[in-house]
Amino acid sequence: MTNEQLIQALENVKNWYIEHQDAPIPYEIHVLENELVVKINLVSKKAKQELAELIPMLTNVTKDYNDESLFYLHGAIAENVKVRAFCFRDQVCTKIVVGKKIIEEKVPIGYETIKKEVDDIRWECGALLE
Repeated sequence: MTNEQLIQALENVKNWYIEHQDAPIPYEIHVLENELVVKINLVSKKAKQELAELIPMLTNVTKDYNDESLFYLHGAIAENVKVRAFCFRDQVCTKIVVGKKIIEEKVPIGYETIKKEVDDIRWECGALLE
């Protein structure tokens, strides 16, 4: 990213915050090779509501909940400015036990590999706008 591109991206962020005064304040802004990434931490009791309020402020919105414990909402402010909001997955999704599965894990008994039964989980992350 050139200095000129950085200035334009920051101008886009500034204009977006002027237009969306209720938008959550970012905790980080990353400068990448071709874009700026505005990261927003929504790990509060109102995370689902805050995500729902953020969605109409963004374009090209997608969600990702394949992380071990986090839910991500991706969107854009401008072509060169992306937003990545996140919260704990259990704040917006419902955990559904769909069965049992056997996994292997190492235990500190000489680090033998054992098999044990654990919940087989599927996450349901419905619409944020209802």
